[in-house]
Amino acid sequence: FAAYSDLGLWEDGYFVIRFARNFVKHGVYAWNVADGPLYGMTSQTLQLVGTALYWFAPKHVVLLLKATMSLALVLTLVLLARMADKLRDSPCAVLPALLGLSATLVLDSAGTGLETPFALLAVLGTLYAALRYRAGDCHPATLIAMNVLLYLTRPDAILIQVVVLAIFALEAPRRYVLVAFMTSILLGLLLVAFRAYYGTPVPLATYVKTQAKFIARLWVMI
Repeated sequence: FAAYSDLGLWEDGYFVIRFARNFVKHGVYAWNVADGPLYGMTSQTLQLVGTALYWFAPKHVVLLLKATMSLALVLTLVLLARMADKLRDSPCAVLPALLGLSATLVLDSAGTGLETPFALLAVLGTLYAALRYRAGDCHPATLIAMNVLLYLTRPDAILIQVVVLAIFALEAPRRYVLVAFMTSILLGLLLVAFRAYYGTPVPLATYVKTQAKFIARLWVMI
């Protein structure tokens, strides 16, 4: 955090501030207020965090954003330590995770303003909830909530949880029917809400990328 405190954010980090400012001052998540709501931020969790930080201290959002992302990496390590302790019962089991989180590529993400640190924490949180649910130590509602939070933080990362839960479901299919059903219902309602507010159920970046791929494939076929 100290190393990156005097550096600027990446462009997405300033996107967060722009959307947050427009919401706090004008009550709309928009790039240009006159154009209305825009699903420009892929991570709705990051957008909400940025909005809270802007509301709390509008002149120090960059610093606070880096602080919260640094904290997210610390919490990720703490959660990894708990998981390692349960799975291996050895203090050395967390060393691979410590080395991974200490990698320059990961540490750099805390100073960019991107959702990467939040996504790492969300992915790990859902995996931890899945492991606890498998062991009978987690309420279904908790696992379902974590699945939804993961989607809000990084939509494509939900595929990781889908694969994990599908593997666990092979052991006891009935235990995962409710989880799968309720998660699907809540995600469906989210998509409907996003469609109603933003005009599209998926982030603008996702739409542009998928359209670009479609056009590229069409061009190759031609």
